[in-house]
Amino acid sequence: MSESSLSRSKIVRLAVAVEAGTFVLAVILGWIFGYQPLGQIKMSWFGILVGLVATGPMLLAMWWCTKSRLQPLQNLMREVEESIIPLFRGVPPASLLLISILAGLGEECLFRGVVQAGLVDTVGAPIALVVASMLFGLAHLVTPTYALLAGIIGAYLGTLVFVTGDLFAPILSHALYDYVALRYLVRQDRGLLGGLSENDAT
Repeated sequence: MSESSLSRSKIVRLAVAVEAGTFVLAVILGWIFGYQPLGQIKMSWFGILVGLVATGPMLLAMWWCTKSRLQPLQNLMREVEESIIPLFRGVPPASLLLISILAGLGEECLFRGVVQAGLVDTVGAPIALVVASMLFGLAHLVTPTYALLAGIIGAYLGTLVFVTGDLFAPILSHALYDYVALRYLVRQDRGLLGGLSENDAT
């Protein structure tokens, strides 16, 4: 096995461990505070439809970010191109799918199933949505712009909980978005900024 294959294997194991650990943390906190996230997952045709449809706007927003000439978004895409994409370059699609499913399950159970659900009963739905979304953004603090966009996505996914009454739609939408976005970004490697990489410019 080559060194690059070993490195990819380590990345996959680390990503799986982090996302699985997030799910375990959600279950433990849910048990402590009485908001079991698994009990909030109720698969239904309505939830499936909402989850699938809700993925579209997020993917369109991601695609727009890759094409935008706004400086903060260009800086973000450069950071993604230099720091995030190399981690997943060459990772098999099945592994990306596993990571995406675990991310959707673990992060939605924690931020929407425990944090947001717990705060709704104490401070009301609007504040619960804002606080859970802010924490979600901070958990993705790669850059300030990345954290801001993640917070907006968190609010979007949190709204799906209020629309459907359970966690299935945001879990599905989150997982599907992560998988499609990762596949797209890896395939566009060194092409996020109009095909001009640092090596091309020299």
